Amino acid sequence: MKRRSFLLSALSASLGFASCQASFADIELIAWDAFPKSGLFRIEPHAGKNFHWPYFLYVPKNMNPDARLIVLGPNNLISSNLYKLERELKSWFHWLIPDLSEPLGMPILLAAFVRPKTNDAAKNLYTHALSRSALTTDIEPLRRIDLQTLAMIDDAYGRFRSASINLKDNRVLMTGYSAGADFAQRMTVLHPEKILATACGGIGGLPTLPISFFQKTELTYPLGVSDLGHLVGQEFDAEGFRQTPQLIIQGSKDGNDSVGSLDSYTSEQSEIARRIFGKEPIDRIHIVSEIFKDFGMADFELRVHEGDGHHITQRYRKEVVTWFHEKNAIF
Repeated sequence: MKRRSFLLSALSASLGFASCQASFADIELIAWDAFPKSGLFRIEPHAGKNFHWPYFLYVPKNMNPDARLIVLGPNNLISSNLYKLERELKSWFHWLIPDLSEPLGMPILLAAFVRPKTNDAAKNLYTHALSRSALTTDIEPLRRIDLQTLAMIDDAYGRFRSASINLKDNRVLMTGYSAGADFAQRMTVLHPEKILATACGGIGGLPTLPISFFQKTELTYPLGVSDLGHLVGQEFDAEGFRQTPQLIIQGSKDGNDSVGSLDSYTSEQSEIARRIFGKEPIDRIHIVSEIFKDFGMADFELRVHEGDGHHITQRYRKEVVTWFHEKNAIF
C-alpha cells in the first residue's frame, strides 16, 4: 500500500536547502506584542473563536499593498505529538519565506492540526488530506477542521485589521503539495467563496471532482460531491467552484498514490477510481482534465512536469508564485 508522504525536511537537501537542516528550530518566533513586525508568529488555540489548534503566521518584510493571505495545506506527519508537529512545520519556513511569501509580499498561514495514528486504517483520521473521516469525526478538537481553518483565517484577518493593515479582501490563496494538496483542493470544493485561487501539486492525478456521477457511477466524497450535503450539511456550490481559478501540477514520474489506501478512500472508491480513471496517477490526468473542462471551469490548468517525481522542485515553486501573482492582480 502506498501512503502519501510529504516530510519536507527530508527533501530539503535534494532541493538545495541542506544548510537549513542543521536545526529545525533556528527560525526565531516573535512575541505577539511586536506584531505587525516582519517575522514568524505562533498563534495560540482559541476555542472561543472556534479553532482548537495553534497556527503559524508569517509577515513578510515588504507587504504587498494588494496582499492576500496565503494558506498552506498541512504537512502529513502521522503523530499526536503537537511539539513534534510544530517543529516540523516551523522548518518549512526556511523555503516558504524566500520562495513564496517574500516574492509575493504576502503573509502565510500554516495550521498545526495533528494527524493521530490508529490501528484501523479505515478509521484513520487523515486530517492533513481532509479525508472523509476527517469531516465526519466526532472527536471535538478535530471536528470539522475545514471550519477551524476558516476560523483561523478570520482570526488572522482580524489581527491585521487591528494593526491597521488592510489586506485586499477576505479571500485567500490556497496551496499545498501531496496530502496538503488534497487539503487545499478539498477546501476549495467545500468553501469556494472563501478562496480566490488554488495551486496544488503531487495530488496523485485525482483531485476531488466537482461532479456527482461519471459513466453512470456515483462519486461520493472524496472522489466527487454526490453526498457532500449529507456529510457537511451544505450542498456543493457548483458556480462558486467553477469561478475559482485552479492550478494542478503533476510530475510525469510521480507514482505516489493514495488510491488503494484505506485511510484515503474506501475499497469501493479505490476500485471505482482505478476502473474509471486509471490505475496510475499519470493515467488519470487527461480524463480528469476533460472533466474539469466539461464542467465549465472559468480558469483551470492541469500541467504535467515531464521527468519529475514526487518532489517540490524550483520550477514548481516558481509556477505557483506566478499563478498567484497573476490571479491576485486580476481579481
